[in-house]
Amino acid sequence: MNTAAKQASDVRSSLVLHHCSFSRSMRIRWLLEEMKLSYELVTHRFDPAFFGTDVYLKINPMGKVPALQDDGKSILESTAIMAYLLGRYGRDSPLDVDPSDAEYGAFQQWLHMAEAGVANYASIYLGHVVLPTSRYRVSEAFLSYCDHQIEKALGYLSTALSEREYLLRRGFTAADISMGWTLYMIDTLCNRTLPDGPLRDYLVRLQGRAAWKKIEEPWVGPTKTE
Repeated sequence: MNTAAKQASDVRSSLVLHHCSFSRSMRIRWLLEEMKLSYELVTHRFDPAFFGTDVYLKINPMGKVPALQDDGKSILESTAIMAYLLGRYGRDSPLDVDPSDAEYGAFQQWLHMAEAGVANYASIYLGHVVLPTSRYRVSEAFLSYCDHQIEKALGYLSTALSEREYLLRRGFTAADISMGWTLYMIDTLCNRTLPDGPLRDYLVRLQGRAAWKKIEEPWVGPTKTE
């Protein structure tokens, strides 16, 4: 191994992902596996008390997962972490799109819309409808607004996917990872089964990938009935 390659390998092996099952950290695990980067996985039980300790707040001052540490420095927020990994380690990867590419705008749109435009509202739905606690309850009016935003986004996504297999015409990219986790969240955690057609076909296609199968865990949460 030449010096440059060894240095790259050393840097990549310094990646540490703080993870909880069925959380947004699945996006990062999926991307790391697709990029074939070496990383250490630290899996935490979902425990708000632990996430509020001084030990964990030094890793993520927001007291959440995911948190990615690269050579001891923390990067937060799942889509920001994805952009960081692509920018630092994946500039030649087919999972990324160069700014000079005609699909660069679409890539950025879907990469970030998956969280800001869909998962954000789905999280509120999950907390209000599914989780057995009043901690995440919102007003019925706000819940209705969130529901409308979810359906509007899914309609837009369904129309886009009726024309192609992935979000971009070039094929599978990190934008599909970002959106794929969001659809998994809606379909599984929120128990809002995606309709047959482009959305269902897309999710099945994504979940057929080897990297997804490597990170997926059997769902045993409260949203699935016997």
